[in-house]
Amino acid sequence: HIDNNLRTILDLTNNKDDISEVVSQFRGLGSSSIWDALNDTFDLIQSRNFKERGSVIILITDALEADSKLAFGNLLNRIKENEVMIFPIQLPTDYLEEDPAASQKRLKIAGRALELLAGESGGEYFNIKKDNELLSIPEKITTGLGEIYNLGFAPTNSDFDGSWRELKVKVANQNNFKVRAKTGYYAKP
Repeated sequence: HIDNNLRTILDLTNNKDDISEVVSQFRGLGSSSIWDALNDTFDLIQSRNFKERGSVIILITDALEADSKLAFGNLLNRIKENEVMIFPIQLPTDYLEEDPAASQKRLKIAGRALELLAGESGGEYFNIKKDNELLSIPEKITTGLGEIYNLGFAPTNSDFDGSWRELKVKVANQNNFKVRAKTGYYAKP
């Protein structure tokens, strides 16, 4: 998505070579409807009857959101309700407003939003500084996906009232492990 016309440039796939080829062609050009693009991708995953658990979205963007119809908070709620992991990759951008300080502040805020999307979904955020860093990221993502553990638990609160329940996953006595997990779940009946 380079302008504000949403289009699919690579259909849903698990082919790493196809992903790497498409990834190598990206450049940040400034301001896209990022939240709408993610929402449309969720719709695509659901319409294809993909098993949501285990689905991954790799979002490649310069992080400059503009003109989405969907509010960021509504997107976060959708992420919390689904089992799709999001891996945002923030590209360096050639786009600068007249005020460089304001541009840098806007990029920093945008990066924090992408970090939040990744964190809520159990994915990981990548902020690349040089274009050549982009090619190694799909391999990092697929390697990490091969190291996923599923954990189960029995909640002490048995009231399934649809409320949000926060979760924190920690590994005891292991400082060298990086844990990525969803931040919670809705207690649905």
